[in-house]
Amino acid sequence: MGKFKVGDRVKSLTGDKEYIGVIGTIIDDDGSFVQYKIQLDKPVERWGDRTIWRSEDGLELVTWQPKVGDRVHYKDLYVEGDGVINSKNGDGDRSLHWFVEVDEKDRELAYFISDTCRKFATTSLSPLPVAAEAQPLAAWVPAVGDRVRFVEKYAHAKVGDEGIITGLWDDGVEVEANGQMYSCFTGRVEPVEVAAPLTITAGKFYKTRDGRKVGPAERDVDHYYAKDGFVWRVGNSTYSDSGACGWIEDVKDLIAEWVDEPVVANDNGSFASLIGKTFTAKVRIPNQPAIVALIENGQPKPSERPVVHVDKAMATTEAARLAIKHPGQRFGVFVLADSKIADEVITKTAVLRAA
Repeated sequence: MGKFKVGDRVKSLTGDKEYIGVIGTIIDDDGSFVQYKIQLDKPVERWGDRTIWRSEDGLELVTWQPKVGDRVHYKDLYVEGDGVINSKNGDGDRSLHWFVEVDEKDRELAYFISDTCRKFATTSLSPLPVAAEAQPLAAWVPAVGDRVRFVEKYAHAKVGDEGIITGLWDDGVEVEANGQMYSCFTGRVEPVEVAAPLTITAGKFYKTRDGRKVGPAERDVDHYYAKDGFVWRVGNSTYSDSGACGWIEDVKDLIAEWVDEPVVANDNGSFASLIGKTFTAKVRIPNQPAIVALIENGQPKPSERPVVHVDKAMATTEAARLAIKHPGQRFGVFVLADSKIADEVITKTAVLRAA
């Protein structure tokens, strides 16, 4: 067994000057306890490293030191419990003491600065899990496929650029970002939290990337675009299971389930509070719906349930997408210019009879 173990807080004693005195947490060893891998509290200046390897002789154990505000466990000859360090008293190993806000059961023995504090030597205190110095840092271990963000400029990558880890080496990663490959120390990047994928559910409403409410969602595998994976019909568009829109414009992608804002009534529950106020009315001119259909031998061949686009412009965009995807085929845009409907009409017929 080596001198240190995973989870120990240690200080580096060797290496270039930038590495002397850096503090971190042991996250791994080489199996023989001769070399230890340390996750640093902060990147090393100049180089940006966040992990380093050191031998036993190059490390020093960092012991916990109390500080004001730490939650601690206290124990002396008379009391034992949990509390919070209120203030420091004295200096040096012998005269240093700490005033701790103690449990209510121990307050009859509290003294010196208030009715709630008791004086303890450092040796009578130990850190609780919430004490900052007592906790090893949760170390991020890079893995192929992780999405990362550059925290400093490196080659052509700017701070904030994001990419995907495609390979690993001892203290570094291979990152694909902006169409280029970068090989750098792990300390130059940080993990990017990836939101949980959206799951579409029939009957629910969703928010598009441009902020609109659409829905309800309806699963439909019989229309023309279903074969491309767009098996959901939401509003006038089709979507994949992940919420990606079948159109070119990604502003129509679904990004979240729609949550209606609570309705706030007027102060008197009527329109009285609106009297005398000036408003600007916006008149919405209805769009002419349009569909896209394959044209063969001059004849349109729409699907049984064609997607109805809200206007001619959007339908034209979709027709262009399909034409590019299916070279040689012709796609037409058909606008609903007018429509008629007839109610059942009963016509009276005269029947002649003898006079």
